[in-house]
Amino acid sequence: KNYDGASKTTLLHFGDLIRQMGKEDEAEKYYRYFLHQNCDDRIQVADCYHSLGILAEKKKKLDQSLQYHLDALAMKLARLEPHDSKLARSYQSLGRAYRQQGDFPQ
Repeated sequence: KNYDGASKTTLLHFGDLIRQMGKEDEAEKYYRYFLHQNCDDRIQVADCYHSLGILAEKKKKLDQSLQYHLDALAMKLARLEPHDSKLARSYQSLGRAYRQQGDFPQ
């Protein structure tokens, strides 16, 4: 079935809801399905990568988590102004990922 933009957003939000319920494996399936829908909204794609980063962090896959958060930040930086408040979540997640790894780049 072909989904329009609103349905794609719903997939992303549904994945977030399932993740918040503690069903990480099921949420990951929705995130991956969302990514395969070729969404044109790169901010939504960045949000999906952010959510995948959170899941990887919970599974103690810290390198994978860090990469998802770096990818999300890169997508946001390409589309948003440098001082956009939407970047704060990505920077916060990156800081948390680096802290968990014990790696603080200068």
